[in-house]
This record gives sequence, structure tokens and C-alpha cells, in this order.
Amino acid sequence: MYNLYSSNSINTKWFILFGIILHFVASFFSIGYYNLDEHFQVLEPLAKLLELENSLTWEFDYKIRPWLQSTFYYVITKIIYIFEFKDPFEITFVLRLSSSIIGFISIVFLYNHTKEKFNIQNNFSKFLIFGFWFYAFLHARTSSENLSISMLIFGFVFFDRFVESKNSKELFFYSLNAGIFLGLSMVLKYQIVISVIFIYLWFIIHHLNFRKLIYLINNFLIIILILFFGLIVDYFNYSSINITYYKYYHANFVENWFESFGKDPWWYYLRLLVINFFPPIGLIFLISLIFFWINNFKTIITYLTLPVFLILSYLSHKELRFLFPILIFTPFIISYIFSNTNNFYGKVIITNLIILFN
Repeated sequence: MYNLYSSNSINTKWFILFGIILHFVASFFSIGYYNLDEHFQVLEPLAKLLELENSLTWEFDYKIRPWLQSTFYYVITKIIYIFEFKDPFEITFVLRLSSSIIGFISIVFLYNHTKEKFNIQNNFSKFLIFGFWFYAFLHARTSSENLSISMLIFGFVFFDRFVESKNSKELFFYSLNAGIFLGLSMVLKYQIVISVIFIYLWFIIHHLNFRKLIYLINNFLIIILILFFGLIVDYFNYSSINITYYKYYHANFVENWFESFGKDPWWYYLRLLVINFFPPIGLIFLISLIFFWINNFKTIITYLTLPVFLILSYLSHKELRFLFPILIFTPFIISYIFSNTNNFYGKVIITNLIILFN
């Protein structure tokens, strides 16, 4: 069994096909929402755009929510109207499937970028990555967490390739695309700004040089343009000039609305990871995550995850979905640990448990 896990005997395309099937099934059978925001912050604004009966929440009265994702879904809905898709259940299925396809492509993109770096080309890693239950579940959601994390993955992979590249055309191409996707990720979910800030910090600390600094400025300007684009979308939907980003910050962290949703101790995310996420494998992931941070302290993924975890632990209100930008790396980190450690007692048992519970 261990030889089957550690070998690369099965072609990657079969695992990808398996993942596609899982994502389609999840998109088709998903009903309702994981969190209220998934419906009231995205689908209700879409209903308003479609001039249907809707119930916008108080956050839209205070103009602190972005309209970009709802507008994106509005475009998709208008396209499928041409093919006589008018039933609300058919429409939401198409929206879930569209989001699911984008999310799955981001995982394939991430795997192709990390498979050699992490030495995760074995069967166990490919099964866990492309067959991970959390991906099929998350990507079928019409939540801002879903699309923003997909954009973040595209963005940081392009950014990492930008850092690794030495060709001028590639530097421009990668910095341009990194700026577009990182900007979109922040517009879709404002909290992603933490991840983007630390991507820049990672570059400044470990890879700063004058030649690439010019392209980094280009990357930064593209992000500013995307953020401005988000405000234009908000302007047309709020019917007035609205600095949505500042209003969101002021409402949650100056007027302290964020704290009104609950106050939890700093260690609460440790409990959520172990008990609420992928039990009982959550404990294995937590151990793997700490091991990865210690042994890969200078990597971009550590900068994407560790600071976010620490900052979110400091904030009072805590929900598992806030950790999704970290949990998205779960199978990659587990695969890295098990692919790059010597065979130890119980390793096969643990890998079997991971696959079983998955």
C-alpha cells in the first residue's frame, strides 16, 4: 500500500477527471448556503440587479458591501437567459458550477506550480489534492470566500513566477496578471488584503532588487486600477460615489461593529481547526501546518498563511470561514509533509485514515 501511495504510477489526468466529477456532483446537489452572507451578500443583490423581489441587508444601506461578484453573476445570468434558463434553481446551479470550475482550475494551477517544489507528484498527493472534499464543497458555494480565494491563488502563483523569472517579457506578463488577480481577490473579499500585504513583504525581505522593483511598481499600479474598478461597479449600483473599502473599515474597526458579532479567546481557532474542520484529521493538519511553517519559513505560502492566522487570532470575532484562505492549502501541506519525511511507524495507517475520512 505504501508503494502505491509513494509512486507516480497513475496518470495525473485521471485524478483531475475524478476531481471534475466531484465538483460537478457538488454543484448539482448543493442546497442552501454555508453562511448567511453567501445568500444575502451575493444572491440577494443579484436578485436586485435582475429586478426580482429581493431583501438587501442593512449593510447595503450603510454601503459597506461590494457589488462585483453579484455583477459577475448578473452577466452569467443574462447569458444563460438566451438559452431559456429562467428557473431560479437552474440559474443558481449554473452559478455554482461556474464558481466551481474557476475554483478547480485554480487548484490545478496551484498543483502544477508546486508539484516539483513540494515533491508531491505521487499518487497519495494527487488523490488528496484533486479528491479533497473541502474543495468540492467550497467551490460549489456562491460565497465571496470562494471566488476571492481562487483569485488569490492565481495571483500569488503569478507573483511567485514573476519573482522566479529573469526574462523581461515574462516579468511584465507575470507582474501584470498577478496585479489583476490579487486586486480582484481584495475587491471580492476585503480581508484578503492581509494576504496581499504579506506577499509584498515576502518579496521585499527575500527577493528585492532594482530591476524587479520596477515591475513590482507596475504590479502595484494594476492592483490600484482593479480596486478603482471595484469602486466604479459600486458607484453604478449604489447610485452615488462611495468609498466602500473605507466605509467597511470604519464600520467594523472604528465603530467596532465587528466585535458585536461575538468575542472569542485567541486560541479559539485552534479548537475550530481540530474539532470543526475535517475531524479527526484536523489535528494532523494543524501539526503539519506548524511543521511546514518551521521548515519553510521563507516561502511565500508561509507568508500567505502564518501572518493571517496570527492576525485573525488576535481579532475578537472568529469563524472557521475566515480561515479558508489558509485551509485551502490543507492537502498541499499534508502531502508535502508525508512526501518529504522518512517512513515512520504508523505512516501508512495515518495516510489510510486521511483517505478514509476524506
